[in-house]
Amino acid sequence: MRDDAHFVARCARGLEPQLAAELLPRELGSITAIGHRSVYVRAWRPYDTGVTGLRTADDVFLLAARGRDVGPRRSAVPALTKLAGGADPDRLLDHRNTLLGNTVDPPGGGGIRIIPGAAELQQV
Repeated sequence: MRDDAHFVARCARGLEPQLAAELLPRELGSITAIGHRSVYVRAWRPYDTGVTGLRTADDVFLLAARGRDVGPRRSAVPALTKLAGGADPDRLLDHRNTLLGNTVDPPGGGGIRIIPGAAELQQV
């Protein structure tokens, strides 16, 4: 496993410390930040389905790209496009397959489908 996987685990407001406490014993990686309703993790060991089985987390996401908040205006579209252009869909698919196996859709039927070799992410 490479050490380039970054996760964001989202939770209900006020549960951030409990989510961090749940992550630490699983030794999934280093907690890099605790924010509003979120805990950021950098994976430093081979991860497994333990990251998808967190009881305190509402959602767990692989980070595709990171940047400043571009805001809600239409004038922000070029900045958002640039940020999305920096994502590596093949790398994300590799990480997703490590977690979930080579499935067509994630359990629950929702989320983001990553198309290998494609330069775009498709919401499903």
